[in-house]
Amino acid sequence: MNKELWEAIEKFDFDFPVSEYGFSTRLAYENEWTEYFTKKAIEEYKKFMYLAATSNQMVSPSEIVDIVWHQHLIFTQSYTDFCALLGKKIQHIPSTHNKEEQDKFLTAKTHTTAVYESNFGKQPKLFWEYNSFKETLEIQNSKHEVIFILWLSVPFIILLVFLFRFLLYPVYLKIDNPYFIFGYILMGLSAFFGLNFYNKITFLKVIQKTPNEVLNNLNPSELINMESHQLKSVIHGYVNYLIVNKNLRVDTKDNILLISREIEQDNPIYKVILDCFDNNGKLAYKDLLTILLEKPVFAKTSKAVETIKDIYLKSKVFFNLYLLNLIILCTISAFGFTRALLGLLRGKEIFFITLLSLIFVILGIVFMNKFADSMTRFIIPNYYKLDIIPKNKSNYNSWEWNYFVIGTGLLSTSFLPVVETHSSANNSFFGCGTSCSSCGSSCGSSCGGGCGGCGGD
Repeated sequence: MNKELWEAIEKFDFDFPVSEYGFSTRLAYENEWTEYFTKKAIEEYKKFMYLAATSNQMVSPSEIVDIVWHQHLIFTQSYTDFCALLGKKIQHIPSTHNKEEQDKFLTAKTHTTAVYESNFGKQPKLFWEYNSFKETLEIQNSKHEVIFILWLSVPFIILLVFLFRFLLYPVYLKIDNPYFIFGYILMGLSAFFGLNFYNKITFLKVIQKTPNEVLNNLNPSELINMESHQLKSVIHGYVNYLIVNKNLRVDTKDNILLISREIEQDNPIYKVILDCFDNNGKLAYKDLLTILLEKPVFAKTSKAVETIKDIYLKSKVFFNLYLLNLIILCTISAFGFTRALLGLLRGKEIFFITLLSLIFVILGIVFMNKFADSMTRFIIPNYYKLDIIPKNKSNYNSWEWNYFVIGTGLLSTSFLPVVETHSSANNSFFGCGTSCSSCGSSCGSSCGGGCGGCGGD
């Protein structure tokens, strides 16, 4: 290995100079990647480009490395500087997928694996075997859609009412009110608490049974976004840091005043926040939130979180759990509606049991909606708080991690009332303002299709 060249490659900063839509931010935002995955993908890209510069044969990137490569080609000045450092202009050769080329690219792939392992060790499965970020979570997809069984829930309840009407008729006659009412309430509460406990245990076992590199390396912002379901909760933390650091100050109850732009950390997030005060040294926090919610440097977090959530919602384990929950809740609903039907046929008072059954249906809908959010909103954040962080507290001792664990209790006393004022305001996790249409580099066209390999001149 050419250690001098590799050390220079490692030091090369794709995000220099710092900008609000720099290389890493754009890569994560457009591909819906977590911060950790983005950082590691860039590292693998650097390794690949080292091989391209030092190898006498064609080398071929993985699908994920190729995505990073495509992104870097857009940042023409950075790419030119990088090739100058490599001492070789690396040509991007797109694959045309012709049969004649298959042997050539297969040879390139085999050669890439060999030279990679001789220089860097075994290729990480995360970036060289999987073709997308979604695949890296190693979650088995369901073959069925949840919406399909939802449509069947109403006819299923009707069918159960018909069956209970005849099969359980003697049982209904033996149970008088108010015992049936009390029993039905107890049955419903037991179902909700029991299913909630079972769902959490099942999801937690899925995470613990197959530890995943991506899930085990989420950053505080991603976890805060998961837990709160509000991107503005992430923004609160960073604004609070700038207030504590005396870059900003709470002027009145709802106004934030710029004090100083000097900050030691070269973090694009802080730059984005402070740049909001360029035209005016004072902003209402409501306006500041509106601006920041549209910035990719924040929006990338919620996009990655929504992608993770979507993966679990389409997983086999979620579908099976959802089906189990739905069957149990539909059965209890049918049990109540059957009582109401029998009472109607026998000329009995049915107001309370009908009302109770309808309330149970409404609570069931709310429960199922919360269940859909439980993996990202409760299970994963609690997995960090109860399992990951306590095992190695020294690695989770920054203000970001403390904010994730403690919450608003970490906010300064001057800023907390401002946050509470906006605690119920709606926010958009997505959306891309004018900031998305520009970047700090010259933009060129990228090649379409998959990438076969590269050559140099």
